[in-house]
Parts: sequence; structure tokens; C-alpha cells
Amino acid sequence: MTELTKSALCEAVRATLAPLFTSAQGPSQLKESIADNMTLQVYPKEWNTDSQGGNDRSTFGGAVRQARVTILCDMYLKQRAVLGEDISKQVALSDQVDALLDQQKSLLFGLTGIKAYKWRGERVTFEYANEKYVGLQYTLDLDVY
Repeated sequence: MTELTKSALCEAVRATLAPLFTSAQGPSQLKESIADNMTLQVYPKEWNTDSQGGNDRSTFGGAVRQARVTILCDMYLKQRAVLGEDISKQVALSDQVDALLDQQKSLLFGLTGIKAYKWRGERVTFEYANEKYVGLQYTLDLDVY
């Protein structure tokens, strides 16, 4: 993998999405409880690299090891209450998150090593300390080389 660390990638994603949330936490700031509604938690899920050999080429310049780092973004909106209100908040936030992610065009998440990315999101109900929270979980696949 390049000089980018998983912590740096998580921080870049956290900083990009933070304006939508009351609290935004990266891997080193994760709390044991959900103190605020509209909490974002960002952390790495998995990572893998391709094989690197003398004839593998990503560019004309020579062999480059490519990596894919998968980042999870857990978004806690509020405690579970009325289904219609909960889903309405989830849909509205998903539109805002999609818009922020779609704005990443040239310097992806402010880092030079991210060459491409894709995301997927889903509505979820998190169980945390015997409470249910409605939210979203986004999975970002960042291609780094």
C-alpha cells in the first residue's frame, strides 16, 4: 500500500461527512455510548492488495501495488420511534450523504493517493446498550495506489 494509512483514510472520510452530524468520530475517538443523536462513526472494515510482480503495470512507469480499503460509516440518527418519521429522516440524510460523496471529483477526500472509490448505503436499526437507533450504514471502497 502507499504511504496512506487506514487512519488517514478514515479521518479524510470523517472530515468530509462531519458537517452533517452533531458528533463525528474516527477510529481513535470512538465512544462506548451514543451521547448525541446524529452521530457518525468511521472505521476500517477490511483491506486487501493485489499481487505485485515485475510485469504488473498500472501505469507506463512500472509496477504499482494497488490496494482497496473498505471503510464503514455508521450513522446514528435517533432512537427508534415512529416508523414513518424514522424512514423519512433516513431517506433525507441519505440524499445529503450521497450529495457530499458525489461532490468528490478530483482530489478525492483531500488525499492524493485515492484514485477511485465507490459506495453503497443501507437503512439500518442499530442496537446499542439495549436501545434501538435508526440510522444508515455506508460502505466506501477506496482504491489506493
